[in-house]
Amino acid sequence: MTGVPELRQAIAGKVSALYHAEVDVDQEITVTSGATDALFTAIATIVNPGDEVTSQTYAQKQHHIHSPVAQSIPQLMAHP
Repeated sequence: MTGVPELRQAIAGKVSALYHAEVDVDQEITVTSGATDALFTAIATIVNPGDEVTSQTYAQKQHHIHSPVAQSIPQLMAHP
């Protein structure tokens, strides 16, 4: 699910007006219901099974919970 087509088209229009850049509404714009969903989408898109995903411990709620779904290996590092 990439979001409501009318909203994605409006976002593309805003990007065009502000940055003079054309984007493919169907391939380059995804609307999520929040940051956690956006993080999951990004992680699931680029992480392959068995990859190690490193995140700082203060951010583990966002990253660590997605590791099992992406079949990756979480590597937490302490926040300095």
